[in-house]
Amino acid sequence: MFGYYQKFCFATLAFFTLIVNISYAMRKPLIKEELSQLNKGEIIVRRYEKKKAPWPVFELIALTKVSPLTGISVFAAYEHQRDYVPNVIKSKVVSESRPGVVAVSYELKTPWPIPNSKYINLHYLSKKDQTYKVRWKQLESSSTEKSQGFAEFRPFEGQTLLIYESFIHPHSFLASAIESIAEKDLLKTIKAILRYTEKLDNDESELLAMFEDKVKDSLNGKKVYLK
Repeated sequence: MFGYYQKFCFATLAFFTLIVNISYAMRKPLIKEELSQLNKGEIIVRRYEKKKAPWPVFELIALTKVSPLTGISVFAAYEHQRDYVPNVIKSKVVSESRPGVVAVSYELKTPWPIPNSKYINLHYLSKKDQTYKVRWKQLESSSTEKSQGFAEFRPFEGQTLLIYESFIHPHSFLASAIESIAEKDLLKTIKAILRYTEKLDNDESELLAMFEDKVKDSLNGKKVYLK
């Protein structure tokens, strides 16, 4: 009985240690049910209401088998986002003020009768230990007052945890009506990122090797996007 109790205490301590170790980038720690969802290959979607904003902050969490470096390298290949992210019809790097700080011009196909969204986001690439992160914020936009978020890839039990947060404050008077569409589109985006990244990783793609070299060089103080 005492041996069982010791094992129980150790397992409980390990579980809560795990939560502490993976929760700093999230708004709240993962609970046991969410860990179970992740292990089943599901994507967790959380919503946090924001005062005076028509849309909440969305937080999406998923597991992938690729390394954190691979995950961030594909995500930070900004000009290739139009190749696989749903509804993105333009993604072009327009400036690189310093290594890892990149402005990207986007055009996003939007539901009728709203005109396509055109905007420029500023991205910041960073690394802490084995965790890689890209933060972004809006510089200008035809359709939103404010937009910001981040994508983080970090080691987790032999796999990689993707934490993706997005906040968008749209101009449109139809904002409330299309909020559910926005949430579905975010979920499609995460699935597309994971699918594309895992395909490149499985294929041992030369393109992926180029993406990873860019991230490494950028983190080592080199400008790599506008040569």
